[in-house]
Amino acid sequence: MNVFIKLMMQDNGYAKVMSIQGSSRPDSAVVMFLDSEGNYVDLTGCEPVMFAGPNGASSTGAVLDAFSGTAQFPVSAEMYCITGQFPCSFSLPNTTCTDYNTK
Repeated sequence: MNVFIKLMMQDNGYAKVMSIQGSSRPDSAVVMFLDSEGNYVDLTGCEPVMFAGPNGASSTGAVLDAFSGTAQFPVSAEMYCITGQFPCSFSLPNTTCTDYNTK
């Protein structure tokens, strides 16, 4: 099962969750990245990495559609092993939004 997430970068340097749908314990997360103007972040040449969970576990993603800013990340149990809310961030090298942080 997947969770589908749409994020938009804000002027304060943090991304806002625009929408989220899917399982509460997903096998993977499909994420769409938007810049602060609402344009898709071009992921051409990018190897995206997600950091999530209480210990900041990392997961290297696969770009699904570079031009629509969409990537898929495997989600491990380590990322949701403890109930609660934890920061999630993304490294998007070779893009206009290299450090993509959420609150």
